[in-house]
Amino acid sequence: MARGLDSFAAARLPLQAWTSQSTWIPVFDRADGYECTVYEEYSLLNWFRGIFTHGYALNPGKMSVQWCSNVLRMLAPNMWLCRNLIDQVDRTALEAVAQVSETNGVCKVGLRPGCSLEELELALLPILPVESARISVV
Repeated sequence: MARGLDSFAAARLPLQAWTSQSTWIPVFDRADGYECTVYEEYSLLNWFRGIFTHGYALNPGKMSVQWCSNVLRMLAPNMWLCRNLIDQVDRTALEAVAQVSETNGVCKVGLRPGCSLEELELALLPILPVESARISVV
């Protein structure tokens, strides 16, 4: 499965993709899907803030190209990130906790053995759903 996902990401150039173990089954079958990822559910971002996006809150924009190319929707030990996402993080800090390789402009990010998801989270902080950094993306 991992090889298949690597091939898919290299050929299809996703904005972001990830694999993880969880009991959550996503429903991303339409562009206007408002379902949060497990990570978004626990973020401090106020999805229902009505003053943004003409009063419709942040939820409608979560599946947009602008949002997905600027905000990481899920933190996982194996991810694929578009150029715009990877360019927003400190590459040295990221490579200290993750193996990073690039194919066709999509970067594969894999948590290094012995490193924690918390360390990966800190390295990816500039692209996580954190209110102070995300207000301007909408």
